Amino acid sequence: MRVKQSLIGLLLIAVLIPGSWFAGQYAAAAWQRHKEKKAYDERLSVLNLNNDEFRVGGAFPDVALLSVADSSVTSVYREIRNGGLILYFSANCSGCEKELAAIQSAITEIEHPKDVILISPDSWSSLRAWRDTQQMSLPVFVDVNGQIRAMHEFVIIPALALLDPQMIVIQNSVGGGSAEDYRAILE
Repeated sequence: MRVKQSLIGLLLIAVLIPGSWFAGQYAAAAWQRHKEKKAYDERLSVLNLNNDEFRVGGAFPDVALLSVADSSVTSVYREIRNGGLILYFSANCSGCEKELAAIQSAITEIEHPKDVILISPDSWSSLRAWRDTQQMSLPVFVDVNGQIRAMHEFVIIPALALLDPQMIVIQNSVGGGSAEDYRAILE
């Protein structure tokens, strides 16, 4: 409510003082921040409320994965044996790059980190080229036939799920983690 009042006040200033370029710019920036926060909150609500497989307490499904490293077919359960982190990402996502950097930074500081796998809806060939240019040490997989994407009916990336050894989601989020955050959950 308070945000709406502030935005309305800023818009009124911009309208009442037509020559005030600064007021108009300030109002536009405030409106943009409001829209970004609302979009982020909606993304979180979609992830947390409508998707059983990503919901805390839900069992993550054992879907088929295609390895970018050697083209072998495997599954989530084979790749994460004792719990770990799944990052659903795209190679063309700037937010995903930040998450990957934070995860890799955390992993280098941990002697025996939990398993981490990267799953993407991108094509095998584009992921292979991306992995080679990024010198990615984490295992990268293709979401075969878009199974995860289809189950969730959303395109929210980066999406993360921390699984316990029984493949139950114990924590989830839509990006925004720091190296310290990942260090804490991967130890």
